[in-house]
Amino acid sequence: MVDRLIKEINQCLDSGCVMAGLSLALTLPDICGKAFYPNLKPSERYIKWFDKYIGQYEHDEEHARIGMPYLSGELVYSLRNSILHQGNPNIDGKKFGIIYFELLYRQYEGSSIITGSSEVEIVKDENGNDKAINKKLTINVRDLCWKICRLAEICYKEDKNKFNFFNYNLVNTDFRTRRTFGFDEGGRK
Repeated sequence: MVDRLIKEINQCLDSGCVMAGLSLALTLPDICGKAFYPNLKPSERYIKWFDKYIGQYEHDEEHARIGMPYLSGELVYSLRNSILHQGNPNIDGKKFGIIYFELLYRQYEGSSIITGSSEVEIVKDENGNDKAINKKLTINVRDLCWKICRLAEICYKEDKNKFNFFNYNLVNTDFRTRRTFGFDEGGRK
């Protein structure tokens, strides 16, 4: 099932169906989180899986210390919730201190891909430490989808047995018609 979803995500992105591809890609951490952390709440397992496989590589200690925005599990989960529950491709800017957020999409990426960008104003806090304010964040849709798909695919291939909760039939012809006319699941005799 994960392989099929990844194939459809790529087809969506290649044909310009950006929101469909992104929406579907943002469900993969849900699926992988359920496979690897079945006893956690859905939000916790999503964030934990994303941070373990993707988020931890999206920033360095200095950026984390001053509060630079990056692709954390929590931020991506916010994007997922906005898209899937409200049809709004945005994040909770107040929660992350982000005053401007955008998604970047170019149908055909060249070799010089922009993976995303951030801009902040650095000020001193009350203790004299650097602090990021007026945060702006750009996320490249194709890059985010690629990262999620790639890591989900690796997790699925390495631990297929953890994905045993998939129980579905996607058929061309319903069971009664198949039985009545002697068709197989593809609708052929």
